[in-house]
Amino acid sequence: MRLNRIRFLPEGISIFVDESTSVLSAARDAGIEIASVCGGEGTCEKCLVRVLSGRARMTDRAAALSERLRSEGYTLACQTFPIDDLVVEVPIESRVTFAEEAIKHIELEVPEHEVGLNVYPPSPMAIKVHLKMHPPSLTDNVSDLKRLLNAVKRVLNDKREFSQVRFGAERPISVSIDALRQLPTAIRAGGWEVTATLVKCCDHWEVIRITPGKDEKHVYGAAIDVGTTTVTVHIVDLETFETVQRLAKYNEQFVFGEDVISRIAHVSRNANGLNELREAALRTINSLLRHAANSLNISHDDIACATVAGNTVMTHLLLGIDPTNIRIEPYIPAVTAFPPIRASDVEIAIHKDGYVFTFPCVASYVGGDIVAGTLVSGMVLRDELSLLIDMGTNGEMVLGNRDFMVTCACSIGPAFEGSGIKCGMRSVRGAISGVKIDPTELDVSIQTIGDAKPIGICGSGLVELLAELKRAGIIDMAGNFVEHPSNGKLRQNDDGDIEFVLVRSQDAGIGRDITITQADIKNLIRSKAAVYAALRSMLNSIGLRIDEIKRIFVAGAFGSHLNVRRAIEIGLLPDLPEEKFVVLGNSSVKGARLALLSQAAFDEAHRIASKMTYIELSVDPGYMGEFISANFIPHTDLQQFPSVKHKRGD
Repeated sequence: MRLNRIRFLPEGISIFVDESTSVLSAARDAGIEIASVCGGEGTCEKCLVRVLSGRARMTDRAAALSERLRSEGYTLACQTFPIDDLVVEVPIESRVTFAEEAIKHIELEVPEHEVGLNVYPPSPMAIKVHLKMHPPSLTDNVSDLKRLLNAVKRVLNDKREFSQVRFGAERPISVSIDALRQLPTAIRAGGWEVTATLVKCCDHWEVIRITPGKDEKHVYGAAIDVGTTTVTVHIVDLETFETVQRLAKYNEQFVFGEDVISRIAHVSRNANGLNELREAALRTINSLLRHAANSLNISHDDIACATVAGNTVMTHLLLGIDPTNIRIEPYIPAVTAFPPIRASDVEIAIHKDGYVFTFPCVASYVGGDIVAGTLVSGMVLRDELSLLIDMGTNGEMVLGNRDFMVTCACSIGPAFEGSGIKCGMRSVRGAISGVKIDPTELDVSIQTIGDAKPIGICGSGLVELLAELKRAGIIDMAGNFVEHPSNGKLRQNDDGDIEFVLVRSQDAGIGRDITITQADIKNLIRSKAAVYAALRSMLNSIGLRIDEIKRIFVAGAFGSHLNVRRAIEIGLLPDLPEEKFVVLGNSSVKGARLALLSQAAFDEAHRIASKMTYIELSVDPGYMGEFISANFIPHTDLQQFPSVKHKRGD
């Protein structure tokens, strides 16, 4: 079979593939990340590329692109196959990542609002202990191992935070085989002084590393948030309790589909699908760990343990557990509570004998990330009624206090993460994050991340845009464009859809207009309706009112940049005083970090998970009615949003 060369620009990277390999697959094999929200089905139109030379076979879905795009050489990478050698340009807006500095905008730290070691006593998951032993003699002839274990027990009993109630001398102390092999050489090279690295494993400690003498290096742990979109890693010094490195990047699973359903479908359709997704997650995590170790001038062996929080599907995929049944009624995960797992078994790049501690999940669509968020919010410690909302592709929420907790999940879709929106994108440099529209002249003022030239609209910008369009009378309550002297900003596009122009091509960083279409607006309204309907259904199920909620925690990257007032105006969040809202940022990685530093906090996470009552909205007869009512801006029942001023005629 003849192989065709595909050369990708601007990198200049070439790869040889046969005629059955799509341009998207070829790019993936060449290490070029092209966005593919739908997992290569040709429905999301996010994988636009330009064929600059050569012949290609294109499917009907690629041929259905607008005439303007086709005339400029654009096609869908997933629906295009080489017939001859090709030269393909991958434009910036089709890439999964734009620049390393974009990561800076993914996570907003809000440390003053997280519960920490003032509540949960410090007791890190890994420690280093310096041991001094008497040398053996003919009359003191116990083995090296027994001599070591006796010394470890003496040190642990001297440490108040490792009291006999939990990890005292009566508990067995295990030793990994590699540490055992290091023992006879290290103990003598150090003159009967060694430094042992211990990791907590269930109800006992395990020695995983032995070095001669007094090792002055600190021991570290990795807190990992395995998000559907973004993977975040924090490296924590377990001796000083300081977070010494924070890194994040897009989850490489993105090329198999943006949402968890697409990824489960990939597993179902492909014999090697589960392994592909597991390896993609591991590549993402391990590249961050390598970067962190290099920047800190430490070895991966110095990272003794890791805590992992992720949604139920991401956790299954990372551990190589088939998630197929999560997608099929009655939506049952394979597992919700995970034992400590040796790092070498998971293939996470820390000390191979170290342990990975995984946050427990609650149900198919309420995972360890929500448990971690609930932990750091402190809502389980309060008498007052609190609500935690984490808005991503899925929307999860927890309602309760120290006495009870209920939780549910709804399918928001990726609209507020920029997908399924014509000019939507992630929260990276150049993304429009703020919008103002003059109600008289309809002049548009924008704010972009990094004050760069605009290249698209991220979630926070879409919320503000929707609110501003409604305020200016450009759309009605149903989200329909209305007749308006729009100075040419309202027009019909090549697809026959009505769109509003935010930025003209000459002012944009992508060489074409940035717009929002009628279809985009309807998509956004459906997404916000799903969130509000889920909240109302959960409250109805336990007989509570919205005004009984005293505090609302908003978690996740989208929530970090959210304008709460604008979110209320469009009916995404309930109409409560703004001072009741608390932005947590990435509460998943914060929970993982807290668990690294306090075994009591990790134990609390398991109690939280067991305490939660999951409400399945798909069988709730009232959910669809709530959803339909919420498909307006802000809602059909305006009494639920008394602070929102409405235009006459609404």
